[in-house]
Amino acid sequence: MFYRRILFAATLCLVMCIYASAQRFQASPVTVSSFYDVENGKYYRVHVVEKGHTLYSIAKAYKCIISDIIKSSPQGDNTVSIGEPLLIPLFDRKNLSSLVRYNVADTLAKRSAITEQPLTPAEKHDTLQYISPERKDVINVSLMLPLYTDEPSFPKKQYYFLPILEGALLAIEDIDNDTGSKINLNVFDLTENESSWNLVKNNPKFLQSDLILCAAYKNIFPRIDSLSRKNHIPLVHLHSERDSVSHGNPYFIQLLPSISTQIEVLADTLIAYFHNGNFVIFDEEKTTVDGLKMARYLHSLLEKAKKEHKFEPLNIHLYDPNEAGYEKFSTLLDKKHVNVVCGFTHKEIRLANMFVPLLKNNPDKENGMLMNDYYISLFGPATWAYFTKIDPELFRHTSFTYFNTFATRLDPAASKVFEKDFFDRYGTLPDGMAYKGYMFSKWIFAALQKYNTDFIRHLDECNSYPVLGAKFDFKFDAKTGGFENKSIEFVRFFSE
Repeated sequence: MFYRRILFAATLCLVMCIYASAQRFQASPVTVSSFYDVENGKYYRVHVVEKGHTLYSIAKAYKCIISDIIKSSPQGDNTVSIGEPLLIPLFDRKNLSSLVRYNVADTLAKRSAITEQPLTPAEKHDTLQYISPERKDVINVSLMLPLYTDEPSFPKKQYYFLPILEGALLAIEDIDNDTGSKINLNVFDLTENESSWNLVKNNPKFLQSDLILCAAYKNIFPRIDSLSRKNHIPLVHLHSERDSVSHGNPYFIQLLPSISTQIEVLADTLIAYFHNGNFVIFDEEKTTVDGLKMARYLHSLLEKAKKEHKFEPLNIHLYDPNEAGYEKFSTLLDKKHVNVVCGFTHKEIRLANMFVPLLKNNPDKENGMLMNDYYISLFGPATWAYFTKIDPELFRHTSFTYFNTFATRLDPAASKVFEKDFFDRYGTLPDGMAYKGYMFSKWIFAALQKYNTDFIRHLDECNSYPVLGAKFDFKFDAKTGGFENKSIEFVRFFSE
């Protein structure tokens, strides 16, 4: 009886172990890879093992025997691990031109060579030197976006960056791979979670990166930035206006102009067009962007230009309505000069309150507009143009001009073609994020085809390449050590 109990217990443990193992392992379908490689003159398909794959399921999908895979693969044993590249004999090479080259040896070397180790103090402060890469026949581009594909609840933020991906996929279709190097686009779901970054950085496809495009969160981006400069991989941030994104990385490219750049361009514009103007800058909020107080920075730039005799303004008022009250606004205006009013608030009620005193004292109340005795030219961020509670007539009567960090003046004919193609593929019209994904992807894919992975040395020539009629303006930025798009457009509301 005692031995029977031991045998029963052992059997139960074995069954439970098998059941637990079965619960942990879930088979997943195997898709035939579009990658190939050449080893010792022989051609192979390259299959990258995913979760749920076994040697049996892989051999079945490729219609070969397991021993063929074991003999040909780098590891040379009968075990497989997630992310491992396996060599499958390519018996039929008729469609070889449709496959993408995957250098297994190079990838395995990169796996051990690529590092995201923290920068040393010297590397943090010294300007690194850009090293020209070797020309490649196949250029691997890694696009990293927070898509939240693993989120079961489908959060709203899941759809925010999706249009960028849709635009990029449409751009890759427009590239003629027969005229230059073949561009291979790999997409990764990178969220703010550390676990998602660990999955990306260990992915063998990511280890082949020749260029990284990303819209990464603030807590994850330093890891990517460190990897970029350590391994000499160009890195493009698609969606940030922060000033402190990267420092000292000669491989870094920022698509959207930073906040400080926007204000500097705004200051240059005001100095050029309002030489004798009366300036009122609303310092209406205490919040800052990366420590930069926007209104005060604009005020300092104008005061500096005044001291250097670059222009002769009547006055430059830095006005805080929270301290002085909104009623004081009208006392700062001048009836004989142009009144240039600037603000940076993103709260509609604060903008409306700026003009309440003037609207209250307006003798022409039938029209509800400002007093005709004042000529006001209003400047602010693009978000103001989308306010819904402010009468558009207010903007027209103040010649409201907003500054925009992404292309506004597009070629109508080219835009219609893009919109039609986008609608045909996705069933909806593109939004601003879709335009961004398409335009920048198409621009950089064209730059890669013309100048290969050394395109950074040719950014001046690439700036002249238009997409949908718009051009970028990438320039070296001493603050970051990399490059930043300095293209900012001003759009004005006109009175009829």
